[in-house]
Amino acid sequence: MDQELINDLKSKQILHWNARNFLALPSELSIFGSGVTEIYIRWNNIHNLPAWMGHSLPSLTNLYLEFNKLSDLPAEFSLLKNLKVLHLDSNNFSTVPAVVFQLHSLECLNLSRNVIEWLPVEIGALKNLEHLDLSNNWLQFLPLEIYHCGKLRNLFLNDNKLLYLPRTITQLTALEHLNAASNMLHFLPPVPFCSKPIIDISHNYKLNWCSMQALNQKLVNVNFTGEECDLSKSCTGWTLIQCDNGQQCIEVVCSGTTQNIFLPLGLHICNMMESKIPSLLELTQRIAYKTVIMPNPLEDSANSMEIDQDTNINLPIEIYKSLILGPAAICFVCQSRIFQHSYCSVAHSHILQIPHCLVFLCSRSCAINYFNFSCND
Repeated sequence: MDQELINDLKSKQILHWNARNFLALPSELSIFGSGVTEIYIRWNNIHNLPAWMGHSLPSLTNLYLEFNKLSDLPAEFSLLKNLKVLHLDSNNFSTVPAVVFQLHSLECLNLSRNVIEWLPVEIGALKNLEHLDLSNNWLQFLPLEIYHCGKLRNLFLNDNKLLYLPRTITQLTALEHLNAASNMLHFLPPVPFCSKPIIDISHNYKLNWCSMQALNQKLVNVNFTGEECDLSKSCTGWTLIQCDNGQQCIEVVCSGTTQNIFLPLGLHICNMMESKIPSLLELTQRIAYKTVIMPNPLEDSANSMEIDQDTNINLPIEIYKSLILGPAAICFVCQSRIFQHSYCSVAHSHILQIPHCLVFLCSRSCAINYFNFSCND
């Protein structure tokens, strides 16, 4: 055994073992590590962690393993019940190890600079998580269950391949900073974030629209050329089309060029010429959401809540799922929540990175009122 390491373990609770060319976690820890609270073991060549970690390090709260060669964690890792800070960035993870989701005391999880392609739905089990860094990976989607991380304050998603953000992300009531820069986002969630976070969406070159409500948020690193949106300049020459992946799109002809605007999944747009009555399901969703979930989400974010299990007993499963997912948009005229059925207007935005602004309307009567307002403005 290494006497220097043993002396460290006997005299210190915080170990600084960075850049020592370790090929494995020193075995001295398994004998003398019961009092260790923090371990910094960055810039080494560790490929695997030993199973004895969970049993031998009961006091461990902070573990920094950046710049190693890890690709998985042992099942016994779940025994680190006091672990609050875990840095696994700059390793070889292609997915988040399942054992991480059993660390219910985690407050900070850093998985940046790996090759992670998807985030499991079990992320919602980390209800104490305040800081989550998934930047510089290969993520294309986030799970809807992200909203279960109710204490999340900082979320770093920059430098991935995200196509869109789930609408449930807007329900994170504690969120203060969201970095979604350098992705492939087609749009932002049409519903505004209830916590009003600072949002970085720079270098999303496929981002070609934003809803009116979402546009009035704390967006940073975007280019403004004047007013955010000119409602009097509506793009009336648009048509609905089906994209290659089956997703509904709006085809807009603007300044002689044709652009496709990808719409949120599950949101069906009606043309102003249609006089379509919202379905009974749509009306039920609106009433249930207003009375059960969030009576006034735009004025009081504290009203945000999950559906109580007792409430769920009396709700059909489809309505229950849609309420958990939340509204797809909000009516610009009457502020009603929109789940599936909407009218739409496309206006010009004066933000260089977001050329179009979409205005969603819950009914034909609201659409008529909107167009009367925008034409007379």
